[in-house]
Amino acid sequence: MTLLAEAPPVSKQLSSCRPGDIGRVTQVDLPAPDASMLRAMGLRVGAMVRISRVGEPTVVEVISGHECRCHCRCRIGVARSLAAAITLTLGA
Repeated sequence: MTLLAEAPPVSKQLSSCRPGDIGRVTQVDLPAPDASMLRAMGLRVGAMVRISRVGEPTVVEVISGHECRCHCRCRIGVARSLAAAITLTLGA
């Protein structure tokens, strides 16, 4: 019997991900007002997200990582310039 090895985690900018990719936000390198706005919508370090659309805007679905633990989800459109400053770890 052959076991398939899992691919190691890969870090990518949000802007370079593909639709359907799922990853955890590991870095947000934005000015405080922009980072604060995204954090208030759930797009923060530690959040698990699924990429819905790449482009202008990039649309992500926040699927976990917020305090309420209610399993609610939120879709957010992020400008390309902001998406380039957000790093995800895919496969984590």
